[in-house]
Amino acid sequence: MALLLWRTSSIPKLGKYVLAFLVVMAIGVPFAVNNRMAFNATTNMALFLFGAVLPIMLFVDSFRKITVLFRFWVGIHVLLALYGIQHGGGGVGSFLGDQNDFCLAINMVIPYAFFLLFVARSKLERLLLIGSIIIFLLAIVGTNSRGGFLGLLAVGLSCWLFTPRKVVTTVIILLLCGAFLLAAPPSYWQEMNTIKTSNQEGDTGEQRLYLWGIAWKLFLDDPIWGVGPTNFQYAGDRYESEEKKASGLHIWGKVSHSLYLTLLSEEGLVGAIVFLMIMQTAWKDRRTIRGYYRYHIHSLSGEEEVKLKTLYYLSLAIDISLIGFLVTGAFLTVLYYPHFWLLTAYSTVLKNEFDRTVQDSETQAVRTGQLSVQAAQTA
Repeated sequence: MALLLWRTSSIPKLGKYVLAFLVVMAIGVPFAVNNRMAFNATTNMALFLFGAVLPIMLFVDSFRKITVLFRFWVGIHVLLALYGIQHGGGGVGSFLGDQNDFCLAINMVIPYAFFLLFVARSKLERLLLIGSIIIFLLAIVGTNSRGGFLGLLAVGLSCWLFTPRKVVTTVIILLLCGAFLLAAPPSYWQEMNTIKTSNQEGDTGEQRLYLWGIAWKLFLDDPIWGVGPTNFQYAGDRYESEEKKASGLHIWGKVSHSLYLTLLSEEGLVGAIVFLMIMQTAWKDRRTIRGYYRYHIHSLSGEEEVKLKTLYYLSLAIDISLIGFLVTGAFLTVLYYPHFWLLTAYSTVLKNEFDRTVQDSETQAVRTGQLSVQAAQTA
């Protein structure tokens, strides 16, 4: 109702692309093996897009709201991380219940806490942000997630590579690495060492490879539209190995355990193209923000400088959060989770605020120039 009555702007380009992906999901429903599950997945996605993603895009329409949003985002994950520490690395349920899924969410929030350090308004806020990162690291240790560990490495390396403040970042990362090494028990490193043998018989990594093979065959069978939302387990039984079934590994109730193979097998090339369009458009918007800030950094001052600096660092945070999603998501079925779609909404609010800030700056420059001309003519 709010989207119809109270919005003051049209749906942005990224919002339209997100709705296009929803349409792709809906088209797959009548052709899915299990129509009910496909319908439920599409309905849930629609509820989330219209109830969260589009409202964020349209109603987070000021710099103050943006700063509140991202600080709240870090804060709510601190509470989730504390819960995970107390419950063996598991989350509160749903898409945060499994240790691997929970680790993905924590990996993705670390860049926000890290880059907010560079625009923090007080020493207390910096201490709280550093404390939140330490809590996130402790929660990650508790998950014992191998894919999550790889995602954490990707996030940490990306934070160092992309930040313009290499010395400060190096010091912070080294301190956090020290805290991580002290917090991680020997059992954690023993579990991480099993990455080397993850393709051996009986390991969950070997099971993933088997499920990936089935997902790839499903994609080759129906490459355009896919088999329909959440229909991997219902359409893939014809590709099951009799040997695996005899050993107790049946595809029923299973997922493909990969963002990419879920996308290809269930939404086909059409869904993959729309997904890539969303990702590319959002990345170009964030790149525009960073390019403008770097080019004008020496001429900015006052409120404009504060806004653009904050948008700059938040755009970096979203980029690296996306990297964490793409790396960790290679081993998880996270396509229909909120993470990617929220990143898209966050990119939109940054670009909208950037456009408003630049427009106001240019308007002010024109007015200043006109006043200068008038003053000269009067003199």
